[in-house]
Amino acid sequence: MGYYESVEKIKQQYPNVIYELANTNDLELWGKAAKDVANADKEILFELAERQWIERMINNQTLIIHPDAKAELIAREYKPLAKHRKMIWASILVNYDGPDSKERFNRIKEKIINKHSSIWWRDVYNKIKPTYAVKKRLEETALGPAVAFAAAHSSFLGGVVAESREGILRKLPNE
Repeated sequence: MGYYESVEKIKQQYPNVIYELANTNDLELWGKAAKDVANADKEILFELAERQWIERMINNQTLIIHPDAKAELIAREYKPLAKHRKMIWASILVNYDGPDSKERFNRIKEKIINKHSSIWWRDVYNKIKPTYAVKKRLEETALGPAVAFAAAHSSFLGGVVAESREGILRKLPNE
């Protein structure tokens, strides 16, 4: 069976799992959600879910990545390259909050090193500080509910807000 036939088979066989994965923010839970999927199908399943997950995160503006990287992802139909994956992991790690964030950070660090390499991890780690700075800047310039509502219903005000957000995101490395 060819790749495209496998993709279609998995789309038909596991639509609920793909949907669940694409709507799960905590990527550490993906293995549990796909535990009943045959190992031979998991790679394609995760690829399909990853693309939908990235699309959702871009659309709801929770993925902190450079605007050019966002445009590249959209043009590639949300299929990330290694440079995009590194940006995405930096964004995920920066967005972890809570009392166990340090433990989660270290678990993910070990998983990245085991799957890719320590060099790959260093690239992710070098993106964390600028991503964190951009996250804080976005939080500082966050709109109140009334202004956010007005921006959503006004093309002019919405454009101004989008330009401001894009200007802040351009401070991220795009490599």
